[in-house]
Amino acid sequence: MSENKLINSNSKKIMYFILVFVLMLISSIPANIYVLLFDTEYDAKRLIYNMIFNSFYFQLFCFFCYSFLFSINSNFENVNKRTILITFLSFLLLFLLSIFTSAPLKDSIPNMLDFFMSNIMINKSILSSIIFFIIILLADNNFNIKNNTYNSFTKIGDIIVFSTIAAIIAFVFWVFFIFLYNKFIFRIMDIAGNLVSLIEKLIFMSIVFVFSIIPFIIFFVQKRFKTVLSIYISRGLLFLYSFLIFVSFFALLYEPIRPFENTKSFIIYNALLILSVLTLYFIRADYKAGVITKAMYIIFPILALLFNILVLGASIYRVIISENKINEISIAVLNIIIAVNLVYIIIQNIKSIINIFKNNININEAVIGNNKIYSFIYVYGIYSFIFSFIAPIVMIFLKNK
Repeated sequence: MSENKLINSNSKKIMYFILVFVLMLISSIPANIYVLLFDTEYDAKRLIYNMIFNSFYFQLFCFFCYSFLFSINSNFENVNKRTILITFLSFLLLFLLSIFTSAPLKDSIPNMLDFFMSNIMINKSILSSIIFFIIILLADNNFNIKNNTYNSFTKIGDIIVFSTIAAIIAFVFWVFFIFLYNKFIFRIMDIAGNLVSLIEKLIFMSIVFVFSIIPFIIFFVQKRFKTVLSIYISRGLLFLYSFLIFVSFFALLYEPIRPFENTKSFIIYNALLILSVLTLYFIRADYKAGVITKAMYIIFPILALLFNILVLGASIYRVIISENKINEISIAVLNIIIAVNLVYIIIQNIKSIINIFKNNININEAVIGNNKIYSFIYVYGIYSFIFSFIAPIVMIFLKNK
């Protein structure tokens, strides 16, 4: 009997790894087909441009394949069919919404194609990452919103960290390979023009393929070693971001780089703010936090809130002076949401401090804040959904009038 169970278990594991292998292979198929069919001889740079602005659809399929890893295990035990169904329907809904809210508008208003590509598709490509992150987060918790998601944040955070490191290494390798190709291989070999185009496509397709399979591989690395590297990296980043925020305040003394009219500075200030708040979700103040970490978790949200007031002021100013307002409005709304988020964290921290003094808790044993802040991620999800699918329709029709 036990031997049959062992054989059955091994069969399930084989089936599981076959399924994962198939998902890895097909996750990059839409992007690679797009590359293969694109005429690089006509405009190779246009390929990269289109890949970036249409990345929503490539991301959607890749994340859809990836989400299955969080719904099943190697023995196919405790497979939650409800989770798989909801995950599938979530991605299907996003795909249909994107088709029905984007394609008709683009085709019916051809004179607004540049506006469509630069203001709508880029927003969707960036904000969709938040939506996909939340879907995977929920899939890891069987779509039970009441479950504490902080462990999933740590798990996914580690996958992101290791995937980023692996992607950077892979990118450096490909840059070196392309350098050799341009300097030596291309010159040595007398290659026909159409074959050159094919080789360039194959190189680009291989890059896309490697980048798409990295998260799959890292998933099993994190699962095997149960790493918590993202927690310690996040804590280190708090000190770095604090320094950069101070530098940003002093930079205001130099008028040409103020974020109110300097677009590059505006982007940098917002990127720093977003990264700062994002880091707070991975720091896990309840996990083996020392006194310095707890102090930083108290001080940093206050510093970030002051910085957010500055950035919000710049966003409102740019909404007033801008002609194409959708990007500026979306950023201003995001700044407001971040401000509310930071205020909420500060309030929870104050409650923790009061509780420490009230109950005379040892600072080494005390926990600053609580895990309620993780529920705020759904607010960012709602924001991303609105500005990815609803706001573009409203803005296009208002602009057309």
